Amino acid sequence: MLLLWFLLVAIMIVWPALVLATVISLWATLAIRPELLQNYRQFPLLYGIPVAGAASLGAMYVYQRRSAEKAAFLSSCAYLVFMLVGAAAGVYPNLLTSTTSAALNITVYNAASGMHSLSVGLVWWSFGMALALGYFVFVYRMFKGKVVEGGGHV
Repeated sequence: MLLLWFLLVAIMIVWPALVLATVISLWATLAIRPELLQNYRQFPLLYGIPVAGAASLGAMYVYQRRSAEKAAFLSSCAYLVFMLVGAAAGVYPNLLTSTTSAALNITVYNAASGMHSLSVGLVWWSFGMALALGYFVFVYRMFKGKVVEGGGHV
């Protein structure tokens, strides 16, 4: 019964608050930095990113109402990914924009390390990610299933 109550709260309060926060933050960002739409105008295919973000936001709502928890979770993951990718697409190639001169912007090009450092980093990152992925697979398989109220897993 308590789980049903939390589900209703999420659908009735949290989801509309998320939609409102998304709309307000998008409006505020574009009001302050309208140049973030420059990449979108130059490459219209990028408009698919916010559309996919909105679709994943809608999918969260639909799947929550159907009590499809896994699909709702995956939709929320997709929402986060599309929001981050959309922001990155808007600011690219700048990482940090200077308020005094565009020549002082930190871009992906002038912030990158040397080619040897990037190559070594890619190798170490690959090993590290493989290790982390193996750890997560191990942990999730070990503790898979829902936790029941009396303790333990189903």
